[in-house]
Amino acid sequence: MTVERARIGQGIAMGVLAALIWGVWPVISRLGVQQTLTAYDVAAIRFAVAGMIFLPWIIRSGLGGLTWKQALILTTGAGAPYVLISVGGLTLAPASHGGVIISGCTFLFSTLGSILLLGDRPSSQRWAGFALILLGILSIGYRSITTSSDSLSEAWAGDLLFILSGFLWASYTLNSKRFNVSPVMGAAIVSVLSMVFYVPGYLAMSDTHIMEAGWQELLLQGVFQGVLAAAVALVCYTKSISILGAGQAAIFVSLAPGLAVVFGDWVLHETPSQAEYAGVTFVILGLLTSLGIFKWRKAAKAALADS
Repeated sequence: MTVERARIGQGIAMGVLAALIWGVWPVISRLGVQQTLTAYDVAAIRFAVAGMIFLPWIIRSGLGGLTWKQALILTTGAGAPYVLISVGGLTLAPASHGGVIISGCTFLFSTLGSILLLGDRPSSQRWAGFALILLGILSIGYRSITTSSDSLSEAWAGDLLFILSGFLWASYTLNSKRFNVSPVMGAAIVSVLSMVFYVPGYLAMSDTHIMEAGWQELLLQGVFQGVLAAAVALVCYTKSISILGAGQAAIFVSLAPGLAVVFGDWVLHETPSQAEYAGVTFVILGLLTSLGIFKWRKAAKAALADS
């Protein structure tokens, strides 16, 4: 029993660490573009570092049985295009918007895609979660829609980019399932192909800001983007799934939007409005509802009562 509890504790710790990294990612990325770097710089740093980490894996395993077309589809969904659009949105909108909208839209588009492409039939509980997430995203964008100031108009444009980011990540999620790709293999393909196809073109650009950034800024972005976000979070999440199961491990994903709001307020001093707080609450409730956490807790209490 003690060994099993320790193993479950390890799974929980791994899931929390992955959620923490994913929740902080929008904040660190926005911090970079607020200082010296551009979205192009952040993407280059991420995939130069992550690509070198995963290059030995690709040299040893190749594309893992995938065709080049399939590998490029995955890279479009989670590679350089996804990062450029996401970080581009963070130049216009608060990090809290990015953390909430990307997570929420990933679930929305994944649900719709699973119905259309994989023949999935969501339960009423998942549809309820779908509705809550949609309501939350609309609540977050409400202030930008109804206010005419330049900064809030830019925020709405950033929110649209976050919606597109959610669509791209959902396409990666769905196609990973369709192509039967393991998480680590998927990350390796995305990282290495992004490095090969994007970084050389980036280096040929004349308008790069990396040389203007301080070493502390470059170190922060290199470690966080290339090591933590692209590699460590994925490994931790995969380990959590192997211990706790996919359903319970997925619950940790719902922590990311709330963490993005907390760290955005703490690090960037981006205090959400009441409508934005309401939106965050709806999205987190929607994710938890769709993942079945409330039903799981109810079953657990019934089991305890019977015993």
